[in-house]
Amino acid sequence: MKKTVMLLSAMLLILCLCGSAGAEGEYRNIRITVNGEKIILLDENDEQQKSLIVDGNIYVPLEPLIAALGGSVVYDEQENLLSIVLNNAAEGEETDPAQAFLGSWNIGPLNTLDIFEDGTGKFQLNGTRYSVTWRLEGQMLQMQQNGKGGVSAVRSGENLEVNIGGQVFLFHR
Repeated sequence: MKKTVMLLSAMLLILCLCGSAGAEGEYRNIRITVNGEKIILLDENDEQQKSLIVDGNIYVPLEPLIAALGGSVVYDEQENLLSIVLNNAAEGEETDPAQAFLGSWNIGPLNTLDIFEDGTGKFQLNGTRYSVTWRLEGQMLQMQQNGKGGVSAVRSGENLEVNIGGQVFLFHR
């Protein structure tokens, strides 16, 4: 009986040790290249971030990777939405990030948004028209009407997510 209990205890201990080793993974400084160019992922303290390897899958920190590629990450915790904006400029070409927002957007004829280069815009929601001014903060467009804020917009692929007082509207071109 004692031998059986000891044998089962030893087997259980081995299973626990092996199971936890595989599930924990391993942190490493992974070398990353994009189109042959080396990218170093840095945290907010300018220290290299390590990647996690679990069961052959490599997990890299998303925000520094996207930043190294010239893009940005915006997370809306309330909506549980992660938006990634990439700068798709040709190599060596500089672009104004505001260019991604300029132009006409709509959710049908009664909900439109026109954003102009001069920092102004026209906004129509449910048939009511507003004139706005805007400025770019990172990859987010902040709009004001009569000096009052509360309207922001981020690009999400070919769409524009406009947040008005916590309510999100999805505009398209």
